[in-house]
Amino acid sequence: MLCLTLLGLLLTLSLPASGGRTVTPDGARFAAQPVAPADTPLNLVETPDGFLISTNSGYGGHYLQAYDERQNKVAGRIDLPSLWYGLAYAPGRKSLLASTGAQSVLMIPFHEGKFGKPREFGFDGCELTAGIAVEDGTTAVVVCNRSYEAIRFDFLTGEILQRVRVGEFPYAVKVLPDHRLAVANWGQTSVSILDGQSFKVLRTISVGSHPTNELVLPGQRQLLVACSDSDLVSVIDLDSLREIRRLKIQIPNSNVGGGQPNALALNPATGKLFVALAALNAVAALDLGTGDEPRLDGLIPVGTYPTALLYSSRARKLYIADGRNLVTGPSSPREADSGSNGGIVEPRRGPTPSTPPAQTHKTDSGQRTD
Repeated sequence: MLCLTLLGLLLTLSLPASGGRTVTPDGARFAAQPVAPADTPLNLVETPDGFLISTNSGYGGHYLQAYDERQNKVAGRIDLPSLWYGLAYAPGRKSLLASTGAQSVLMIPFHEGKFGKPREFGFDGCELTAGIAVEDGTTAVVVCNRSYEAIRFDFLTGEILQRVRVGEFPYAVKVLPDHRLAVANWGQTSVSILDGQSFKVLRTISVGSHPTNELVLPGQRQLLVACSDSDLVSVIDLDSLREIRRLKIQIPNSNVGGGQPNALALNPATGKLFVALAALNAVAALDLGTGDEPRLDGLIPVGTYPTALLYSSRARKLYIADGRNLVTGPSSPREADSGSNGGIVEPRRGPTPSTPPAQTHKTDSGQRTD
């Protein structure tokens, strides 16, 4: 039986400082360059001192990884029992907050590329902790994917301060201007807007299907929502709290759908919007400009199944979390030689081993599962 071997990579795409038009390289397999290994990275955050943190939740051991943007190398890693999508940085405390995908959140000190000892805060009734947003120097919000709620908590003590019911299967949460929050509800094709003072739902706004990632446009009072099952980005006006536009994202000059836009990033200097298209192994570049309609500049070929984007104004680079690789083959892969293929796992070749396959299965990180 053949199966897809999953292995993530972190990639970087160097971008010009000017707002020039993006050109898709002819015949290029990848326009981005691999910079670090990963195992199904789902989220990225950047620290003020130039470290890129990724949360890795693949079939191997789960871990957080720090990539030094100045030294261009992996600076550290901390292995943890479980992780999922939620990841945020509290600059005043020099700490990371990460969701476990269970009923808890981890607080992990991080200083000069080194991870400290984690503290775990459990939240009874919160099923499958997902997205996290830091509000200030002591409080944060986590959404509970399977129990349909958002919880505000003190991340120094773990005390639950407030909790509220939101839409079905909330996944991501974003801090908005005017002390509000936006919760993307996976299972309800909606975004819940919360009042920051009362922590009550002000409005539930219908958007495209499977809202996955949110991005605030600075100065425009708009929230962009990547809706992966609708091939579109919903635009929400933050004054009227209504969806005012839908940006359809698909292959130019084609009616084929299924691109799965699932992550967003913005270059504030040029107004360039980047949209990860997971199913197309590409990133769409759109010029928001000053006109009524954004212009699609083109598709940039990247790694396989991009899952998260982060634009670094400091490095003038777009970082891409690549959730898979292109290798297909037996369920018992072997690791490529060190330094080749960026560490991608390749299928086993040659005679079939005498050991039953079930006894030689390996995860994406190379660990045996028997």
